[in-house]
Amino acid sequence: MQPIIQEYLIEQIVDICHQEILSEKVLFLNTHALTQVNSEEYVNAYQLEFILKPLIDKCLDSLSGKQNLASKLDKIIVQLQSFNSLNPGYAVGNIINLLCQLNIDLTRKDFSNLIIWQADFKKVNLHQVNFSGSDLSKSAFSEQLTNVLSLDFSPDGQLLASGDSSGQVSLWSINKRGLQQICFKHVGWLYALAFSTKGQLLASGSSDRTVVIWNVKKNCLVRKLNGHGQRVRCVVFSPKGNILATSSSDHRIKLWCVTTGTCLQTLTEHDNHVWSLAFSPDGKTIASASEEIASAKCKETV
Repeated sequence: MQPIIQEYLIEQIVDICHQEILSEKVLFLNTHALTQVNSEEYVNAYQLEFILKPLIDKCLDSLSGKQNLASKLDKIIVQLQSFNSLNPGYAVGNIINLLCQLNIDLTRKDFSNLIIWQADFKKVNLHQVNFSGSDLSKSAFSEQLTNVLSLDFSPDGQLLASGDSSGQVSLWSINKRGLQQICFKHVGWLYALAFSTKGQLLASGSSDRTVVIWNVKKNCLVRKLNGHGQRVRCVVFSPKGNILATSSSDHRIKLWCVTTGTCLQTLTEHDNHVWSLAFSPDGKTIASASEEIASAKCKETV
């Protein structure tokens, strides 16, 4: 009897969800997730085949087409944003999954200030989608990021480097709007990133007290720099790209030869954490900022 009972229950679920979409009053859709996005692949495939697809087919018949159904689902989203009358639940996640199965383009969609649970975004283009103020804690994405602590654009604007609290350095393609490659991973939190002037090199500084220089073009590690006694807070290349300046919670600033990895000079003028560095346009002077009073200082470089 189990297959018969299962088929009956699924039919009831589809009928209930169908009526709620038509009436734009979601109750069952809010208390039950039609798909479990973090389940095994075969479970997701079963839920898609026997719940989502029959529901979509039934709605398409009633609403005479894909665009009418998409408009109906958009209206429900707007209502949920306007009234915020439902307890936390799965309504928005279910609706987004239906939109995705309809192959509706989500570009520039407004999903702000919503509870979005069990939405499957793994194969979805989310360009310019507004998720501000939304709870996405139970949804699935193709790339899971921890807290992003540092960012830097390449000089040509084609790549965005990000560093996070897992220590991972990721390169994102601006044109393709997606992850291009994962460069490397530090042991500690990644506080600082900087592209060289020509964009060929990428430097990173971490709480593991190391600085790493990576060749972005060749996708290979150039060298690891050791010398700071505490976490590295800032990294910056000189305008010519021949010197890398780094600062740390150890109160020190170090100037490194990019070609050889040799420490050229250690500056000890600060008495507290050095958070920020900047080269002058001619590369002859470096400015630094620290936590101590009157914390901004300038120093001629080598």
